[in-house]
Amino acid sequence: MLKKVFSILSLILIFTIVSCQVKDDIDDPVTLKFQLTFMLDETTTYKTFEVEIGQPMIYPEDPSLDDYIFIGWYANLEEFSGDKVVPEALTLYAKFQPIQTTIEYKVTFKDENNSTLLETAVLKGDTLKDYLPSTTKQHYQFKGWFIDEELTIGVDPNNYEILEDTILYGKWEANDYIVTFYNGNAIYATVRVTYPEALDLPDTDREGYEFDGWFTDSALTKPFNASTIITQNTALYGKWTYISGGGGINPGEFTGYYASLSGLSGNALVNAVKDLIRYTGKSTGTTAQVKKVDYYNGTYYLIYDGNGAYGNREHVWPESKLGSVKDDLHNLRAANVSTNSKRSNYPYTDGTGTQWQLKNNAFYPGSEHVGDVARIVLYMSIRQNLSLNAVGNLDMFLRWHYQDPVNDFERHRNNEIYKIQQNRNPFIDYPDLVYTVFGYPSNYVSFTYESPYIFTNTVQTYVA
Repeated sequence: MLKKVFSILSLILIFTIVSCQVKDDIDDPVTLKFQLTFMLDETTTYKTFEVEIGQPMIYPEDPSLDDYIFIGWYANLEEFSGDKVVPEALTLYAKFQPIQTTIEYKVTFKDENNSTLLETAVLKGDTLKDYLPSTTKQHYQFKGWFIDEELTIGVDPNNYEILEDTILYGKWEANDYIVTFYNGNAIYATVRVTYPEALDLPDTDREGYEFDGWFTDSALTKPFNASTIITQNTALYGKWTYISGGGGINPGEFTGYYASLSGLSGNALVNAVKDLIRYTGKSTGTTAQVKKVDYYNGTYYLIYDGNGAYGNREHVWPESKLGSVKDDLHNLRAANVSTNSKRSNYPYTDGTGTQWQLKNNAFYPGSEHVGDVARIVLYMSIRQNLSLNAVGNLDMFLRWHYQDPVNDFERHRNNEIYKIQQNRNPFIDYPDLVYTVFGYPSNYVSFTYESPYIFTNTVQTYVA
């Protein structure tokens, strides 16, 4: 009996304990939390919060975006604002509206002296193409706009967008002008002058002549003021007066072989010199004749090599580039066989040093022979009406003529040729006739010229 009572009491105790446990579980329910995400756009997260279901909405500080106003947070088309409760995990997107106000920036254009040319308002994002000031400046060339005072960072005004107040600096370069000085119709010198620099006048000393000044007209009636600022390409004409007994040769005093030049100047003199070369005497040139005219002071003076044994004849103007007449003692020189073979028919070119050089299919005669070559080819170009471009270029030969002056061998040779052909090379007898006929080298003023003795006869005696 007691045993049955004890069993019943145990069951009642177990039931009581279980009932209490169930009640405790009901009094402590599980809390559910979700993530609330705020996006600026489809890819940029602005803020995230973890919130409990049923809690009021939590909002971050309003975002900002240049040139836009923040409108609110949206899920699809629904705006979330105020104290709405959080129903579930949410992703909200910011909505912005463009600011309709116009933004302008100040753009200042300055010149190379930092002086303001123009100050104007430019709409933000606009380029400068519709705002540019005039850049025309007399005697200067405009080189562009720069964003630094040192003028090193250039900008293209057609593409440069203005996003802030801006200063632009202009760059101009002064014009260069060419001043050509004439002695009659022949170019005496050329000078390049940069505006507004002073003009550097060339040397005007000529033995036997007195210089009377530069003139702006070929008639020599309008004197040039040396302090004049050069504002355009300019021609100036020199006037020299012959001093009787002063050592020069008056153009009116050509005699003997050159009597046909007497009293001439300008184009008339140029044409007379050409006629004298073209139509006087004959052309020949046997081996024996070459040996005779090139034998000097007991030896042969070889073109390109100097004194040495006679080898063969060299056509200074290559035979393959001549006209129908192949032999002319003025063009034929005694030569070394090996040198002559290597020289071939290449055109002449510039070089340095006394030794001849073959380079890049062109031939440099050596500094002791460039003048000889120049005077020969200048003569032959007129004698046979040939283009100097076939053997070099005029400017180079004019420089060579000056750099390697006429020597006693050439004078002797000219006399010997005259005895055989009855003609002379005027550019040996009167070296400055080269400048009368062909003009001066392009960089004449850079040479250290001694007084140019115009029409000075370098041959004191010859058979007239």
